[in-house]
Amino acid sequence: EQSHGDIPRARELLDKALEIDPWNGYVCHVYGLLESTADNPKKARQLWQKGLTYRPSAALVCSLGHLYVKQGHARSARELYRTYIPKMTEDRERIEVYLAASSLEETVFRDVEKAAELLKEALGSGGKDGSMEHDSRAYVAL
Repeated sequence: EQSHGDIPRARELLDKALEIDPWNGYVCHVYGLLESTADNPKKARQLWQKGLTYRPSAALVCSLGHLYVKQGHARSARELYRTYIPKMTEDRERIEVYLAASSLEETVFRDVEKAAELLKEALGSGGKDGSMEHDSRAYVAL
């Protein structure tokens, strides 16, 4: 419904989904995106924080981090990334948060060395889920 511009209907459906599964990270993420787009950052933040409570995902962490930066709270985004990188259970998710953290260091804090260090950590984090593959985005960014 959101893609067709019927935001009230989309909210209604997302509210129903949260009634069924109040801690569903996917629903919290999508609903937060809708609220962020609708210029309701407080509600977006609440939804993303709620989604992070039970099953953190890179999508939730990165969306919340982006919101923090947009609102002038880059240090909160830095701490968020630092907190959730070790909680990501899949390499792909962990690398996604590393990439966001690296971008933050480079573009906001202007610390290219710290950004490069984070990318190297991302490359070294491969294999924690049993695979030895690395995300090529980290190589490209480095």
